[in-house]
Order: sequence, then structure tokens, then C-alpha cells
Amino acid sequence: DYIARLTECPELPQLPSQWSQNTGWTKYTRNGHIAVPWPECRELVFDVEVCIQNGNNLPALAVAISPDYVYSWTSPALGKPWLYNRKPSTELLIPLGSEPKLIVGHHVMYDRARVAEEYQENRSKL
Repeated sequence: DYIARLTECPELPQLPSQWSQNTGWTKYTRNGHIAVPWPECRELVFDVEVCIQNGNNLPALAVAISPDYVYSWTSPALGKPWLYNRKPSTELLIPLGSEPKLIVGHHVMYDRARVAEEYQENRSKL
């Protein structure tokens, strides 16, 4: 049960002492960090920070915490302001995968608009 996994989590995973600056998703483990296409867990607490440039409000950074891991996402456009000046595309949005997930957030509708799967013809089960 998704909700039980989140509410019964005895302790959140430890935050990394140093955050990756690589683009895309990074999974933090006790032994370091590795690149992943999206968080592999089915229960997440999720938050997005945006770069307000030319009214695009494209995502710049995101963090997700599961009962087991911490994840961070860095936009491929971060540090490349010319990418924020072009027409928004799904390649500048945050991938979360298409498998069913429970995602808890602070401002869910705002953050959800920055998730790539929300713009697919066959809607995801996020």
C-alpha cells in the first residue's frame, strides 16, 4: 500500500552532504550517487524549483524523497539561459516514468505542470 509505506517510514534517508550538478536524475545511496532515468520508487515526496525566464516557468531543480532514497534532478538548461528562451518542450521537463506512483507534494498542481509525462497523449498513472 503506497500510503502505508510513506506514513510508516520510520526514518527518512540521509540527505547527501554534496549534491550532484549533473543534469537529469541522480539517486543518492550510502555509497555515493548514480545517474538514473527517474526515481525508481513508487512512493515519493516531490518538490520543484523553477527558473522564471520570459514567462516560461520551466523547472530548474527538483528533489524527491522515498522511504529508501533521496533523488535530485537538474535541468539540462540550468546554466544555459538560451535554452530557457526557446519554446518550452518536454525535453526540458522532469521525467518521472510512466508506472503507477503515489507522489506527495507541497503545491501539487504547480509542480505537476513541470512533469514530462503529464503532456503525453496516453496519460501516466502518476
